[in-house]
Amino acid sequence: MSAMPTFLYLFTISLRFVSRPVHANIRHVNDIVPLRFEFVRGVSYTKEIRERANTLEKDVYTSVTLEHALKKIIANRSDITMASTHTLLSELKALGYPNTLTIGKWIVKEKAYYITGSKRSKTLTDPTVFFKNMQDSLVKARDSGLLDKLSTKYGLNLDDLSH
Repeated sequence: MSAMPTFLYLFTISLRFVSRPVHANIRHVNDIVPLRFEFVRGVSYTKEIRERANTLEKDVYTSVTLEHALKKIIANRSDITMASTHTLLSELKALGYPNTLTIGKWIVKEKAYYITGSKRSKTLTDPTVFFKNMQDSLVKARDSGLLDKLSTKYGLNLDDLSH
């Protein structure tokens, strides 16, 4: 069996906590234990976070949407939740509360996203060549600064918390 080729990721996202400023200094998953944790359906939490948050029993809540979870934190009905940095920035901006809540600096988890193709694709006659060309294009786009320019243009500076 041959080894799978290594491909560059297209982009990464980081998962971070968001809370009122008083709880913003989370540096380890154990720091969430005294807080009322708000799970959001659809967010992929680490096993360690699920275990720590669930040790609270009565102080764990679930929201259907991130918007609902953020509103509950703003209203002091829960203390903290987690989502991708980009999603948090977007949701806070949409709510009109960019400074009411604080996105923590500690990266709980980072996830890479890759380009994939179907093994059954009739369009990709030679997947190896396609992915090599895609890889070469990504390297050139990164090296030339094109990806950074596009990220800035579309507000996708995924981990830039200065905005």
